[in-house]
Amino acid sequence: MIATSWQSFRTSKWFKPALVLSSVLGLIIVALLIIPFLIDINTYRGQIITQLEDRLGRKVSLGNLSLKIFPSIKVGVEQASIGENPEFAGGEFIKAKSIRLQMGLMSLLGGNPQVEGIELVEPEVTLIKDKAGKWNWATLKPLQEPSTDKEMAPFDLLVENGRFTLVDRNSLPESVSKYTGVNVALDDFSSKNAFDFSVGMTMPGEQAGQLKVVGTAGPLDTANTTNTPIDARITMDQVEIASLDHLAGVTSDRSGRLTMDVRAKGKLTESISAEGEILAENLRLVSGVEPSKDPIEADLKLDLKTIRPAGAKADDYSLKLDRGDVAIGRTKANVTGTIDRLLTDQVMNLKVKADRVALDSLLESAYAFGFGPPKGTTASGQTTVDLAVTGGASTPMLNGRIELNNLKFQTAGLPQPIQVSNVKMTCDPSQIVATPFRTTLGQRTAVDVSSLKITDYTKQPRAHVEISTNNAQIEDLIRIAESFGVRSDIKGTGVASLKAVVDTTLSGQTSAMTITGNGKVSNAQLKTPQLKQAVEIANADLNFTGESARADNLSARFAGSQANGWLQINNFDRPHATFDLRLNQLNVPEVQKILASADQPRSEFSFIQTVSAAPETSVESASNINLNADGQIAIGKVLLDGLSFNDLQSKVNLQNQILRLDPLSLKLYGGAYQGSAQIDLKSQVPDFALNGRAGGVDLNQFLTALMGSKSVAYGTTSASFNLRGRGQGSDQLMKSLSGNGNVAISNGKITSFDLMKQVEIFGRFAGLPAGGAGTAFRSLKTNFRIDRGRLTTDDLQIIMDDLQVNGSGSMQLGDEVTTNYDILAKLSPALSNRVTGSRESTSGGGLRDIIGKVTSAAGSFFTEGDSVVVPLKMSGPLRQPSFGLNASVVQKRATERFIGKPGEKSAKPEDAVKGLLDIFKKKKKPEN
Repeated sequence: MIATSWQSFRTSKWFKPALVLSSVLGLIIVALLIIPFLIDINTYRGQIITQLEDRLGRKVSLGNLSLKIFPSIKVGVEQASIGENPEFAGGEFIKAKSIRLQMGLMSLLGGNPQVEGIELVEPEVTLIKDKAGKWNWATLKPLQEPSTDKEMAPFDLLVENGRFTLVDRNSLPESVSKYTGVNVALDDFSSKNAFDFSVGMTMPGEQAGQLKVVGTAGPLDTANTTNTPIDARITMDQVEIASLDHLAGVTSDRSGRLTMDVRAKGKLTESISAEGEILAENLRLVSGVEPSKDPIEADLKLDLKTIRPAGAKADDYSLKLDRGDVAIGRTKANVTGTIDRLLTDQVMNLKVKADRVALDSLLESAYAFGFGPPKGTTASGQTTVDLAVTGGASTPMLNGRIELNNLKFQTAGLPQPIQVSNVKMTCDPSQIVATPFRTTLGQRTAVDVSSLKITDYTKQPRAHVEISTNNAQIEDLIRIAESFGVRSDIKGTGVASLKAVVDTTLSGQTSAMTITGNGKVSNAQLKTPQLKQAVEIANADLNFTGESARADNLSARFAGSQANGWLQINNFDRPHATFDLRLNQLNVPEVQKILASADQPRSEFSFIQTVSAAPETSVESASNINLNADGQIAIGKVLLDGLSFNDLQSKVNLQNQILRLDPLSLKLYGGAYQGSAQIDLKSQVPDFALNGRAGGVDLNQFLTALMGSKSVAYGTTSASFNLRGRGQGSDQLMKSLSGNGNVAISNGKITSFDLMKQVEIFGRFAGLPAGGAGTAFRSLKTNFRIDRGRLTTDDLQIIMDDLQVNGSGSMQLGDEVTTNYDILAKLSPALSNRVTGSRESTSGGGLRDIIGKVTSAAGSFFTEGDSVVVPLKMSGPLRQPSFGLNASVVQKRATERFIGKPGEKSAKPEDAVKGLLDIFKKKKKPEN
């Protein structure tokens, strides 16, 4: 059969033409096979480099060339690179291990090879955006304005598995992002005609999501690339939002993954129409919040139009949303309308509709947008929304209705859910009004809201609320408030009743509030992050009048102190307190310890976001509120750094963190203080000032308590002083003291030295009365000055039995008091006569006794009238001072006595001798 067919074909008219054709094809195939061996492609290296440099406008470097015929004519290049524009950087724009150049056969055979396409294999590409927002790739010659020369022939570009580095110098600091697996294909690329393109890459992130854009673009507008027509399909698979932000040169805290399939068509400078589906998973648009657990799906059809607003220097965009179907779990809503000026000041005209939306999915996803109930709260119920939203994005105006049905909140730690009866809200541009509703927690706590109205919500929103509750549990009220977005750091237990009308602003710029009504708190314990210990309130009768709140019949306990009386707060915006309180005791160190705890972090969630919130910097932290106060206080006992006071009574004024107690009276250690005190609370270590008089104080008890160890000084003390200081602890406090005053001590004693014994030793006397292991005195008086803990006196006077002491010097105060004093110890006339001897004993002695008396008088003491004076120096710690004879004082007095004071007429030698002998003359015996 086959043979017969062959014979028929050989005899047909087609045999010879077929034989010729097959011979020609065979010759062509043989020629193509031997061409690579006949042509040395490296001889055209310079010609090819020149052609590429002319096309790209960049320096080109090519390695060894090789020619390949099948399946198409291509020239392989080893180690190729394309240079960078010097305006951006040095080095290479593209560096590749190998490049394949597509060429025409006829141009190759004609000795003038023409490059028709470029294939880059695993290239490393560096894309740079300068500070002016210009990209380095935009300076390639094909993307520049065509010259008067003839248009370059179209060519193909193919990038396989590229690695792209994006450097954004327009951001601060400069950002660098890397992308791998980049594939680019341009078919018949030309600035004058439309061309097909495909761009795909592997995005950074754990999911290694894929981004791909395929379509047609062109003709290319080289003057403005955003004016180039485009018709493309954009697909993403598990692309992380953070990587898209980096790709666009944007820094943000957004996170999540996007999967999408969208078709876009148009010009960026005119309008773009887009239609497709978007899926967002683990979406988070605000830092510090939990991502949405439910995926958010959207089916969109929109038009994006370029506009130039009046007076604007740059283009903006207007968005028209023809279809916007959004689904969050079981929640579905429809959004249509327009948004103008997307990049600057958005103006909305939208319609939002949702019928019987499931609140659990809606609230769960609300975390992604920065609002929602506290973490751990679950919710159920349904809502219906039919709203028109117009105006600016920061000040939207609402028209329509919102209905909430069967709303329940379950907060962690609550045994039963919080239930809210059905609520209907009517919205118009001026106000939002809700119908009465009740919020309950089980059977024990219910809050009735008989009126809720929010007015002027687009500018300075203000709320009017009428609420009432009876014998409600405070912890339940706090939970209910948290579920409605009221951020509170207060925790507590107890029972509260309240019936009040509240008017307050919701804007962060001001917090003016008025409350009218009354209430009662009993058996309560309240705790804040600033307190390590709760405040216990046994009873407080509350009355609210406008901008004031008053607690009568107050009975509270805190840090071991029981307080009774009344307290009133005026002006909630800038609170001013007035009070009349009685405390059984006040342990200041214990209160300071309780108040020293650091603030705990606040909740990051709010169920309701204020539409006109002020910047965070304008909102005054609750911990920084400048509380002012005036009132009366009485305290049975005060404990302060080891000191204890009793029966303190004072008028109190607190303003600008300066506490004034004036007049102030208290009892301390058998005596009393009358005067004033001031404490500056602005610094961590408070400054204080005291100005007043103290009398009848037991000195030893006071100093022992102040210094923390047994004092060496005794007596009953009175003093007046004006002192300033700062510090914590007695040592720091004493070393900071400055001021002046005077002090008088009666019937006292200093146990650390016996002054009479020191007089006996350094006066070279014998038989002086002992001080009884110390220095007892009838009185001690002096004025003083203090400068940073250094106390100086120049009129110290101590009166003892048979001895009077005058002195001047200084003491350095602190845990260890040190002294440096010059003392003149003056013996009484009777004791002086006893230690120097009578005239009879003098006349009865010989020349040695006379010489001894002269030596003593000139060497260790001197006389003033009928009294002997011994000059001493006291120095060192007050607990164990050192004593010495002040010989310079003796010599000075002897010189003045025998020679004369400086400046006086010199005495004659015989007068000096006469004066010396007169000392020992016998006085006439008194006549009987």
